[in-house]
Amino acid sequence: MKHKYPIMLMIAILLFAQVLTPLEVQAKGLLSDRESPAISEQLPASFAQQPVISTDLFGYSNSTVTNSWINVSGGTDTGIDCTTVKSTGAIPIGFTFDYYEFSYSELYISCFGFVSFTNENLERTQPRSVPSVETPNNVIAPLWTVAESINYVHYQTLGSSPNRQFVVEWNQFITDYGSHEYNFEMILHENGDITFQYDAMSDYNGGYSRYGGIENSQGDDGLSSYYADQDFPANVAERFTRPADHANPILSPESQGDFMTAGETINYPISLKNYSAIGTDTFTISTDSDWDITLYESDGTTPLTNPITIAQGDTYALIAAITAPSTVNLTETNIAVITATSGVTPAVSSSVQIVNTFPAPFVQYMDELYNDDQQNSLNILPGSQTQIDFSGESVEGDQAVINLPNHNLFYAWTERNCIGEYCNDYDDVIMYTILDAAGNQVLAPTALVDVTVMENDVRDRNAYLAVTPDGNIGVLWHREIYDSVNHISNHNAYFAILSQDGTSFIQSPQNLTNNDVFCSTWANDCVNQHSLMLASTPNGNFLLQWRDKPSYNYVFKIYDDSTSTLSSTYSLIEAASVTGYLGSFTLTGLMNNNFFIAWTYEDYVCVTAEDCEWLTEIQYTVIAGDASVTLPRTSIEDLWLMDPDSTQLSNGNIII
Repeated sequence: MKHKYPIMLMIAILLFAQVLTPLEVQAKGLLSDRESPAISEQLPASFAQQPVISTDLFGYSNSTVTNSWINVSGGTDTGIDCTTVKSTGAIPIGFTFDYYEFSYSELYISCFGFVSFTNENLERTQPRSVPSVETPNNVIAPLWTVAESINYVHYQTLGSSPNRQFVVEWNQFITDYGSHEYNFEMILHENGDITFQYDAMSDYNGGYSRYGGIENSQGDDGLSSYYADQDFPANVAERFTRPADHANPILSPESQGDFMTAGETINYPISLKNYSAIGTDTFTISTDSDWDITLYESDGTTPLTNPITIAQGDTYALIAAITAPSTVNLTETNIAVITATSGVTPAVSSSVQIVNTFPAPFVQYMDELYNDDQQNSLNILPGSQTQIDFSGESVEGDQAVINLPNHNLFYAWTERNCIGEYCNDYDDVIMYTILDAAGNQVLAPTALVDVTVMENDVRDRNAYLAVTPDGNIGVLWHREIYDSVNHISNHNAYFAILSQDGTSFIQSPQNLTNNDVFCSTWANDCVNQHSLMLASTPNGNFLLQWRDKPSYNYVFKIYDDSTSTLSSTYSLIEAASVTGYLGSFTLTGLMNNNFFIAWTYEDYVCVTAEDCEWLTEIQYTVIAGDASVTLPRTSIEDLWLMDPDSTQLSNGNIII
């Protein structure tokens, strides 16, 4: 017998509200729009080049090429043995080699499969990555990993100007406790290109992490080797092609931003690097921003001298000061763009952005049940934070909160009113209050219905909230009337609509189920209502849903705002042709005044007596304001969500 157990995940699913077809998933790759740099040297036939794999900020690109091994066993021995000698002093290259924005005539060789133009930390056995800002930097690494022994590391300068090559070969490089042997080499071409070649290489079957690639003198730009992700196979090669000399301003960081308050000014540090090999360049700095922006020197007070002249390889620090308007709307956002344009090549520029927004308030609603039994609101605004207690000290929970169109917050909870010394009898009262965004109380705690004056023990609980664009607040709740003498209960669902200020009823409390039977709560045939849900639409309508017991049918009513009437009770199971076991529900009012309903579904299906499996799905439907089904039941198969939720985005799409 087969069993299919659902895996519980926190997952978001995007549906398209305009069509609402079954879910389709498409993976998309992110491709750079940076053009490939010009290749500065016509490659010989032995280095047949393939398409560019990637490009770094300076303009280096890498691609696979045909392996054309160069044997330098007769070259100069570095003396490296990976035990007593692990790196060299300065080794002459034999020609001037341009690497990123600088030029070099010598380098340092490490036992561990890399060279560097900087004499620093040459015996580091492994990096975290290539490129990496951790030392050593200025690295070229055909295969960087732990080395336990090596036959030799030789180097040799070959050819004649302007096509000379400097070759370093690592021969019989042993690692992973002797289980792997590698033979590889690095070739520096006089035109600035770099080639990695891999000869006899053991198949990798686990061991030390291995890295390869190139990086600049700061370690903040470079390219990882293509073969680092291919476990460095045998008889392959990779070429790193240097771009033709070109203007290359680099502004950084690429993006910054903050929440701001009205009239606030924030200074943002920005760096401009002349990341080229064309010498000194003069850059003009321009800005584009709806909010005020001022450029300063690095001290933050001296106005920026513009244009800026920067030597090759140098970096210039400046400050961009953003000032928010004195009057600003909630969620208003500004994107300031700062651009540096080359004076040598005006068509070349670099831009960064600063994103600022005046945020809506953030509120965290907390139940201090194990502290003082009070309800607390933690209200967070830019530059301020308040926490207030707004309830009495007999809270039973059932918290609910909703944001009102005027940016106030409506809170509801249940408080217990004990009758007698030991609270054997009690009433439960749904209380509510309204706070503003800063946590100030707009409306004092108020009873939704004063059940304490009613006969028997009346227990109002489980308030569900929804609000319409004009501020009407819908409240759906469960009421139990308990006969403490006979120990039996009566259960009904109620609905009311409050005004936005919470001081009056738009729709007075109505009994939705009109059940007058008292029974033992635990009796199988006792009438009850569970899983209440409530949603509103822009036209002021509400959909009220609950699960009836003992039928376990999911039913709903629709409140029509235009007529101030409630519809008949409809069966969701009948309307949407639902079968099987229904679990948790989610309900959302849509911009087109329909209602989106989704639920978890499972069924145990047997092909034969011994071939059975659990089928798990998310199912959904759309119900119109007249209770008709506008989208038949639709399934997302092989998916199970515990307690799903849903919302509609501003573009009309729906997220589950």
